[in-house]
Amino acid sequence: MPQKRAAKRYLRKSETNRLRNIERTGKVKQAVRKFKTALTAKNGEEAKSSLKDLHSVLDKAAKTKLIHPNKAARRKSRLTKAMNKALKA
Repeated sequence: MPQKRAAKRYLRKSETNRLRNIERTGKVKQAVRKFKTALTAKNGEEAKSSLKDLHSVLDKAAKTKLIHPNKAARRKSRLTKAMNKALKA
């Protein structure tokens, strides 16, 4: 347990940030799962709408430095490519 006041404040802040990051990471994972289930169900309209939501979630995660911006761009690109391939077939 921290002894100094500043260390105690930092501990509270880091715990708050940890919980916030867990929530945001969960939103990203949930959006990816929703998109993948729509893709496997061959539901084109739902896949397109969930991909749009997924792009938004990934951009927000990158903006808040939850994930690296290049990682967000890479995931968006790969998932869009997978959707186009699945809908074309």
